[in-house]
Amino acid sequence: MDATLIVAPRIRLFTQLQPLLGKDQLVLVGIVVLLVLALFLFDTTDVPFIRNLPSVPGVPIIGNLAQLGTEQPKRLAELSKKHGPVFQIRLGNKVCLFSKSYH
Repeated sequence: MDATLIVAPRIRLFTQLQPLLGKDQLVLVGIVVLLVLALFLFDTTDVPFIRNLPSVPGVPIIGNLAQLGTEQPKRLAELSKKHGPVFQIRLGNKVCLFSKSYH
């Protein structure tokens, strides 16, 4: 397949948008689109979340790392009171299971 067949419609789209947005705004839209694509690409985990197990909501890409802070045992105890004795959190691109007790 010829590369001009793939690139030509995209160039035509940007040249049609340029009179509507302006050159600076068109560059800004392109950067935003690239950032959104990068977010979707880098926001993946090593294993999928386990269904029917409580999950603590976190921030994209870093997960719950910022939420835990420097006092991880204290924060995990607070999370276990809210989400139950067994729950899962995301630490970066890793999914971790936590249990309040080993019995």
